[in-house]
Amino acid sequence: MLTQPQQRKKIIAVSYCTGIIAAVAGFFIKKEISCGILLGVTAGTANFIFFEKQIEVFAKNKKLHFIFTSYIIRYILLGLVLYVSIKQSMFFFMGTVIGFFINQVVFFGVKLRNT
Repeated sequence: MLTQPQQRKKIIAVSYCTGIIAAVAGFFIKKEISCGILLGVTAGTANFIFFEKQIEVFAKNKKLHFIFTSYIIRYILLGLVLYVSIKQSMFFFMGTVIGFFINQVVFFGVKLRNT
C-alpha cells in the first residue's frame, strides 16, 4: 500500500503522462486541442495540490477562514483558466476541459487500484 505522499506523486506523474499522450494525439486533430489539454492538465493538477493542502490544514486545526479563502482561490484559478481558453478558441476550450477530466480519471483510477 502506498503512503499518501507516494500516491500524490503517482497521481501527478500519471496525470502528466496521460495528458502528454492525449496532447500528442490531439495535435494530429487540431493544434489548439493539444495546447488546451496541456493547460487543463496543469490547472487540474494545481487544483488537486491546493485541494490536498486544504484538507491537510482542515484536518490539523480546522481553520474555516483558511478553507473558505482556499476555495475562493481555487475556483478563481479554474475560472480564469476556462475564461482564457474560451477567449482563445472553441477547440482550445474543449482541450482544457479534457485536461481537467484527465486528472479526475487518473485520481479515481489510482484510488480504485490501491483499494
